[in-house]
Amino acid sequence: MAAVARAALLDMVRRRDLAVAGLFLLALLAFLAAARAAGIEHPAPGTFLLNMALDLVAMLAQLMTLALAARQFPEEMENRTLYPLLARPVRRGEVVAGKWAACAVAGISLHAAMVSAVLALAPRLEFYDGGTGLQAIFLQGFALATVAAWSMALSLGLPKGPALLIAAILVFGAGPLARLAGGGWLGRWVPDLTRLNLTLRYTDGIGPLPAGDFALLALGALMWAGLGLAAGMHLFKGKNL
Repeated sequence: MAAVARAALLDMVRRRDLAVAGLFLLALLAFLAAARAAGIEHPAPGTFLLNMALDLVAMLAQLMTLALAARQFPEEMENRTLYPLLARPVRRGEVVAGKWAACAVAGISLHAAMVSAVLALAPRLEFYDGGTGLQAIFLQGFALATVAAWSMALSLGLPKGPALLIAAILVFGAGPLARLAGGGWLGRWVPDLTRLNLTLRYTDGIGPLPAGDFALLALGALMWAGLGLAAGMHLFKGKNL
């Protein structure tokens, strides 16, 4: 599993998959630096910029993780580069787990780097609780692991285009879908990743979540990530390669 994950990460670096995210980050940082140089005197605009920047980098990290995970198996099967790996004494479940780990690590690392850069440049004219900020970063890591698992599972069960579309709907549209479903059982069980976004809580200066609430959110995300990973393993084991 570790070897598969390392190879997948090296392939991402070789193909410069994260270059798009880097360009976006540079543009965002240039904007924040210009706003800071212009001199923001009131807390409200500074808080708005910080909130916007943190939400944008979280969305970009999720989008990049989704795209990276969705293309792992379809491209390798199309290019037939997966077959030499499967000829070795390695279980298919280990291949899925290794590639999922690589996509999750890439997304989490990208998010952490972008958040660090934003916090260094964004105007901070109000009190923001550091504990809430740490919780927000950790929960976003669980969210990215869930995105990687379900995007990969969908790519193993559907063609690449529909898999990307459905994964994007689940990641970015689960909240509205849950609200449309109302208070029924479906609305409660939809994996709404917006629940893991504490950006607004952080920029409003609110303290950290209670330990029990934080643990429940983390465990819920781990449950969904585990289900997605199990689905991906099941689908890959059933493929006739």
